[in-house]
Amino acid sequence: MIINDCVLDVVNQYGGTMPSVVTLYDRSRYKHEGVITIGVNGQWAQGFTDAWNFQHFGTTWTRFPSHDGFNMGTGAQDFPFAIYSWAWYGNIVNRTLIGKNDTTLGRQWLVNESTRIFFYLYDESANAYIGVGETAGITQSVFTFYAFTYDGSGADTGIMIYKNGEAVATTPSSGGAYVAMEPSNIDLTLGCKLNNGAIENAWSGYYGNTKVLHYLPNPGEIRAYYHSTKWLYGVPV
Repeated sequence: MIINDCVLDVVNQYGGTMPSVVTLYDRSRYKHEGVITIGVNGQWAQGFTDAWNFQHFGTTWTRFPSHDGFNMGTGAQDFPFAIYSWAWYGNIVNRTLIGKNDTTLGRQWLVNESTRIFFYLYDESANAYIGVGETAGITQSVFTFYAFTYDGSGADTGIMIYKNGEAVATTPSSGGAYVAMEPSNIDLTLGCKLNNGAIENAWSGYYGNTKVLHYLPNPGEIRAYYHSTKWLYGVPV
């Protein structure tokens, strides 16, 4: 099991001409290459400060092949981890930002939106889950920085959501007798979740500077990352 590492670091491309719409590159040491499946209107969009952000409107999504670093539990215990992403939300009804989740073949973790944003963890053997949802609704059509963290405790009290560097109020959303996530060979996806390998909950909007961390960052680290990247999204420094 990989711990204490950044296992995915998908960044914007800055300046120059429009990037390829075939591959999203990972600058973590694992160098995952995300294969972009183009559906309707999938493209790069140039926003603030010459940054290209990938745009999902329709059925565009990105798949990163399964990797041990994306597994956050052993079936007996969980590991702390976190997800960072800048996001611009269009349609927010039943949309998925990122996940290692296939409804039929196996669920592990998921960031999903349905008016509010939720972070879920699944124990498939127990048919159980723990999660929280941001109490406030999503602000659409504006870039927002989110961080989702989990301390590995096996309880929804160990899950937090941060918005623009600060922790936000959340509401638990859990069911069953959760123990731990189980390792799986399900691919990691950006912009959807899967159902028997097929796309579900296609996301609508833009994302950028998306990270998966196989450790629990402290609040100061989260705040520092927000302040170091906000200029890319037109947020005054």
